[in-house]
Amino acid sequence: MAANSLKSLALIAALFAAQSASAVDWNGWRVNLNEHSPYDKSVDGVYAGSFTYGRQTYGPSTAVAGQNGRKVTQTTIALNTFAPDKLHNAQAKDPAYNDKTKLGNNGSAGTDSNVVYRIYRQKYSGVLANVTKLKSDGTKYKNRNFVKHIVGDNTKLANLPKSGTFRYHGVAFTNFPQGDFNYQIDLASKRGKGDFTLNKLLVPAAWIEGSKNPNLASEKGKNINRFINVAGTLKEAPIVANANGTLGVTNGKAEVRGAAATEKGTQYITNTAAAQAAYQEVVGKHKENIYGKVDPHYTLNVYGPNGEEVAGFVNGLPDRVGGVAIIGKR
Repeated sequence: MAANSLKSLALIAALFAAQSASAVDWNGWRVNLNEHSPYDKSVDGVYAGSFTYGRQTYGPSTAVAGQNGRKVTQTTIALNTFAPDKLHNAQAKDPAYNDKTKLGNNGSAGTDSNVVYRIYRQKYSGVLANVTKLKSDGTKYKNRNFVKHIVGDNTKLANLPKSGTFRYHGVAFTNFPQGDFNYQIDLASKRGKGDFTLNKLLVPAAWIEGSKNPNLASEKGKNINRFINVAGTLKEAPIVANANGTLGVTNGKAEVRGAAATEKGTQYITNTAAAQAAYQEVVGKHKENIYGKVDPHYTLNVYGPNGEEVAGFVNGLPDRVGGVAIIGKR
């Protein structure tokens, strides 16, 4: 009887260990590209566009059809397919074979990009973003969010220490610009705050030349597209256990402003006041009727058995900036 009990205990322990291991098994974390995005509640929140990676074409089933109508698209993505701690720019191998999806490029006016998804994963968490802004008929998606999915091994509130501070560092990225991300959680109060940067946001020449802001007067006359950096503050907000099993911040307030470019050259605005004025032009040119109001806010979840990582996004930004993915680890 004692021997059988010991065997049972050993079996339970083995099963528990297997379940714990599977919690960080990326094979179990798949994103279904046929389903509506859980973080994009707009009508146009579905995934769009396909790409080829590792000899496999990924995308929603409506994106690509082979000869004789045979589907060649894998409609789910297992994030363990992609190497960790690296930003993956998923590109369509053949744009003509990609549902004629047209993508606006922040880098050069009038140029389109072949990137359709941007993917970043860590050990316990990952972000999948859908870059597509235009439908196959050339019309714009309305109120479409950049980040489509954040997944991971959710941290339980009880597993966080009662005191101290967790500090996270990682990356922030949009359709094209990317930068740094920092966040910290005060474990006694269970409140978090942070910041992010984006490098090389393009401001069209016409916007600068036509500006009436006196802080841009010295930047006029060059008649070329200019680059600024962007700085964002993620305001302090409570870390809350949500009904869906996630732990983190939902709709925390954010503040975003222009920042001087750190690179030198005629195409960069290196004066702080001018960079802030240029960002105000970006805000002023925002198409509210298509993308909604400029109202920066962020959602961020805590991941890992003991809060090792965080991942989320910033929305409500001007359409030239788009949504911002934020992801980092301790």
